[in-house]
Amino acid sequence: MNQRRTIFFIITNLILVGVVFTGGVFVGYENRPAVESVTTIFNKEADITTSLSAETDFSPFWKTWNVINKKYAGGDKVTTDQEKVWGAIQGLVGSLDDPYSVFMPPEEARIFEENINGNFGGIGIEIGIRNDILTVIAPLKDTPAYRAGLLAGDKIVAVDGTSTVAMRVDEAVGLIRGEIGTPVVLTIVREEGSDPFDVKVFRDTITIPTIDTEKRADGIFVIKLYNF
Repeated sequence: MNQRRTIFFIITNLILVGVVFTGGVFVGYENRPAVESVTTIFNKEADITTSLSAETDFSPFWKTWNVINKKYAGGDKVTTDQEKVWGAIQGLVGSLDDPYSVFMPPEEARIFEENINGNFGGIGIEIGIRNDILTVIAPLKDTPAYRAGLLAGDKIVAVDGTSTVAMRVDEAVGLIRGEIGTPVVLTIVREEGSDPFDVKVFRDTITIPTIDTEKRADGIFVIKLYNF
């Protein structure tokens, strides 16, 4: 009888210890640092401990990361973890409040490098945002866009059927550029209140000139500088 009580006592204690241990593990897991719950990226702490001061608290970043992943609805927009990293780096560089310091994700950096080198597959137009609308600033002389009749001031309302509403310039550039010889269809509004029309332009190798000159009919000699 005493032996049974002893065995029962031991088993009860073991169960109690197991419950307490499991509860402790669960509580510890739930209260672990936010960075440890991020499992979809690597190099989370590489080279960071040697550069941050003791007063720098990085935990809000990871808490925000987790809240976004768990609770952000996001509508139709799907943002990958890598895109979040690029956005965070852009914010970090932006905190310098220096107009000459900028971070470009790889795709934007590639486009920028193509611009610097002066050769890429495109149609030969400079575009920008004017009154919140994607607009042709100027077609480059003797390019597919120039030959297709695109004019400065033309409003681009769609690229290959994709609306340009709220589209960034770099996004539009990514859609317009492409493989040489392939077409891109721009939906254009030329005059205020006029109906939109489509212009099909075939991409070609675009070489951005450094300088262009023109002598106008009134005798004025115009020098256009593209890069400096």
